[in-house]
Amino acid sequence: MPSIDMLEVLAETFNVSINELLAGEVLDDRSFRQKADENVMKIARSEMFSNKEKSDYWKKKWRKEHVVEFVISAVIALVFLIAAPIIFEEPIMSAFTPVVVLIEYIVLNNRMMGYVDKHMYDCEE
Repeated sequence: MPSIDMLEVLAETFNVSINELLAGEVLDDRSFRQKADENVMKIARSEMFSNKEKSDYWKKKWRKEHVVEFVISAVIALVFLIAAPIIFEEPIMSAFTPVVVLIEYIVLNNRMMGYVDKHMYDCEE
């Protein structure tokens, strides 16, 4: 389906309404309303992007905007991995590194999903 801007140009060119253009026929007053409803439903069903595509877009955008946070999280994990055995004088403390990384991942992922939901569904915060 052409873009809405192109539909306007085509409708003007052929001297018909956009509804008639979408219906593919010149409509009388009686069938105009019925075809309008059908065309609106057809367009609503065939959105340009699926929810998965929208979700993927907003996730990718959020990740690009928060690269610094990912780097900081990686540095914190490395510091914890290296410094924990030295500070606490026990190598077992470095075993907590995966726990720290998991917590950081959960926090960042929850923030990202909130961002995605807000932008996909135009939610107010």
